[in-house]
Parts: sequence; structure tokens; C-alpha cells
Amino acid sequence: MASAIGRLIRLLLVFGTIAFIAAEVVLRFGFGLGHPFRYVAHPQIEYMVAPNQDTVVWDTHLKSNAFGMRSDAVGEKHGNELRVLVLGDSVVNGGHETDHDALATTMLNAPATMYLNASAVSWGPQNMLGYLDTFGTFDADATVVVLSSHDAWDAPTFKPLDPNIFRTRVPVSVVAEAVRRRLARYVPALQPEPQPAFADTAILDPVAAARTLLGRPNTCLVLHPEVGELRGERQTEGFRLLKEAAGVTPIIDGAQYMTPEGYSDNIHLNALGQRQLSRAIAACGNLAIGRAAS
Repeated sequence: MASAIGRLIRLLLVFGTIAFIAAEVVLRFGFGLGHPFRYVAHPQIEYMVAPNQDTVVWDTHLKSNAFGMRSDAVGEKHGNELRVLVLGDSVVNGGHETDHDALATTMLNAPATMYLNASAVSWGPQNMLGYLDTFGTFDADATVVVLSSHDAWDAPTFKPLDPNIFRTRVPVSVVAEAVRRRLARYVPALQPEPQPAFADTAILDPVAAARTLLGRPNTCLVLHPEVGELRGERQTEGFRLLKEAAGVTPIIDGAQYMTPEGYSDNIHLNALGQRQLSRAIAACGNLAIGRAAS
């Protein structure tokens, strides 16, 4: 009897090991979960997309360059190249559901034309300003800032990054990480240590940060509407505050380009929405360049 139980245990261990390895291989290499798209904390920006990533997760190609942009590599500007730097939050970034080629900025790229995508999930005006202060404009002819009404109240916290929202490391085991994440809901001790927070800058009022951000030369603002703002009241308090912060900076109202069919939820975009956003960004870039040339 004891030997039969021992054989059964050994058999279960063998099958369990095979199942674990098979699941690990499928999830890691078949679905790309071994290389999640990651973020890093930053003392001036709060956080940003981790640089130099090129991965496919759930059939979605996610890419970042050496400066944490969702763009191809950027080097010195040559000849008559047109370069536009686009700053935004998850609307511009596309999140983890938008393929690199489906981003508005990627669709706008052409020979001698480059739209740079400096963005991250939940960035507000101060995050964008921190990015500009850290990396500059990369010799861009124009800067396009994409903001929504809620950004009038979006201030950074510089708190530790929640690893359940911002993936900051490559998992040693995808299966073990998935089990840990599920069990951590019930066993707090299994929660991973968040990435330490650190800040070398004061937290600004979001409208004041937007005023400084939008007051830079050759800048244009795209006011991106939520679905409810397309269907209902457009002149919300947030839009009013951001328009005032823009001052004489040219503004493109995204409602002129967006339709409800372009949204995947109340604010984020599907592939159609990214294409519609690309038209608003191009129009804004042209306004900023035209103003600079006049």
C-alpha cells in the first residue's frame, strides 16, 4: 500500500513538473508574459516607461526607445527632417493594448517626418513638464501636448509605484508570478515590495504646471474629450481651466476629430480612435510650426 502511494506521489510530481514547465513555456514565449512592458521611477518625472524595450505581449507589439518614448530610436536631426514631440498620458501612450504600429504618432511618421511619443499611463501636466526638463525637446520643430479635462486636477504624488499597476521587473517565473498575484489578494504578505519613491522636485498645482508647460515656445494643445463630453456638455470646468492655462498657445479641440466609435472606454482609444487622434495631433503640430515661422 505504502509503495503504491509513493508511486502515485512520484507520478503526480512528474506530471506536475511537466505541466509547470509547459505552462511556463507557453506563457513566457507564446504570450510574451516573460517580458512585460515595464515602468521605472524617476526623481523629476515621478515615473516613465522603462527605456529600450521591444516585446510582444498577447500579440501586441510594445516598444520604447532609449528615452522611454513609445517611438523608434531618435538621434541627431538631419537635413529637412520635420520633428514633432508629442506629450500625453495613456491616451497618447495607448497602454498595453495598442500595438506600436497602431499608435497615432507611429501612423504620422513618414520619410523625413518624425512624431515622438513621450507619454505614460496617468501622466499629468507636471509629469510632462518633468520629462521636458529632463530630456529636452530633441530639436523638435513643435511640441504637441494632449490633455483632458481631468488633467486640471492631476498632480503627481511620487509615491512608491504599485507593482500591480506598474510592472517594474521581469518575473523569474511567469507561473509563480501569476499564482502570487492571485494569492496576494488574500495574503498581504505576498504583495511585492513597491519600487521606492523619490522626488527631487516640488509638487506643483496642476494648472500652474500646465501654464508653464504650455507656455514653452512652439507648443500647441490638443484638448482630448471624454465620450460623455462628446455627447453632452463640452465646456467643463477642467477644459475651462486648461484653456486659461494655455493663454495665447494655439488649441485644437479634439471633439472636432473624435467620434464615440473611436473609444474603447470613456477616454481611451481603439485603433480607429488612434487614427482620429493622429489627425488632431497633426493639425496641432502644423499650428505650432506655422506660429513659429510667422
